[in-house]
Amino acid sequence: MWLRKCIYDRILKRGGSGIAIASTYVTSAFWHGFYPGYYVCFLIGVLANLAARKLRRHIRPLFASPTSKLFKFKAAYDFLGWFATSSLIAMVTATFQVLTLEKTLKVYNSVFWYSPHLEIIP
Repeated sequence: MWLRKCIYDRILKRGGSGIAIASTYVTSAFWHGFYPGYYVCFLIGVLANLAARKLRRHIRPLFASPTSKLFKFKAAYDFLGWFATSSLIAMVTATFQVLTLEKTLKVYNSVFWYSPHLEIIP
């Protein structure tokens, strides 16, 4: 909660939400320590958060509105969203666990850089 009050809310008043999110995540990485895995985890977390907001703003209304032609696919949309989010969290937190840059690269190479591709696409 202190990150939201002391970092996010203060920066949000002065700049955009993207800068507030990035600043909050970088502060959290710094708070955890100086292992590269923390910084990779939180950097990808920033990208994931911004991509999720963009997708939710532009794609979700196509499936959520009962008057939309795609409303009948809302359950599939919800399932795919859950699956992508769960997979992404698993990949991102793996770097938090392994800590070193060498092991982080090994993890991402083993899955062909799956999660960073998800954030860059939107």
